[in-house]
Amino acid sequence: MLGTSRESLKSIITSLSSVKIDDSVVETCRQLFDVCTLLGTDKALRSALADSGQTKASRKDLVEDLFKAKVSPLSLTVLSQVATSRWSSEGDINEGLEELTARLLLLTSLQKGELDTVEQELFQIARLVQTNSELQMALTNPALVSGVKSAVMNDLLAKQVNSATLLLAQHIVANLREQRADAAFSRMSDIAASIRNRTVAEVRVATELSADQTTKLAAVLKRLAGQDVSLNVIIDPNIIGGVSVRLGDEVFDGSIHSRLEQARRVLV
Repeated sequence: MLGTSRESLKSIITSLSSVKIDDSVVETCRQLFDVCTLLGTDKALRSALADSGQTKASRKDLVEDLFKAKVSPLSLTVLSQVATSRWSSEGDINEGLEELTARLLLLTSLQKGELDTVEQELFQIARLVQTNSELQMALTNPALVSGVKSAVMNDLLAKQVNSATLLLAQHIVANLREQRADAAFSRMSDIAASIRNRTVAEVRVATELSADQTTKLAAVLKRLAGQDVSLNVIIDPNIIGGVSVRLGDEVFDGSIHSRLEQARRVLV
């Protein structure tokens, strides 16, 4: 999402900063995710709400006609703001609503002191999907309806993860929109980090880092990124020794495996 759509999203995020975050927001998020799912399947509605050729008043009226009697006042406020904003494409309106909803849900987790848990659980689910080809194929199988995919997540995660994580997971797998499932979960993990002005670093090591090593690595990466960094640590025996870090689009590879591979290429 770039240009006009990104600016619209930033503007709505700013306008929602004064929203009172409490448990009632969770139900609002359920409603908004349901609308996301509807927009994903109803091209005519998606196009109508994203059509900047129509007046803001007409798009707002459409939202009220469709949803006023079915959703909470906060849900209606968010939907009205989304509908009256400018979007570069009809797909962006759905992605924008999804991110806004995720942010509201994650802010509720932050207030409860549970955001660290949710962020780590999202990362762990992304890893589970990434390393389980059968699960990845099932979740991206177009023959399986959204409800079945959500049920798969419920069977896997219910009573094992935070309720916010479960709600996000069920929505994600039902609304992949041609994304890889692991990439969609990683995106949500990035949104969780951004709420606290953090960026995410994927760290690959051969063995578990000590608390001291974790603290020192986080400090180094903070200097490189210019902001706090959340570490997603992956134990990877192929690393052999050292550490490999992906920070945004940058990769810092100090692993023995990488050095051996470089030596092999020189010899060849």
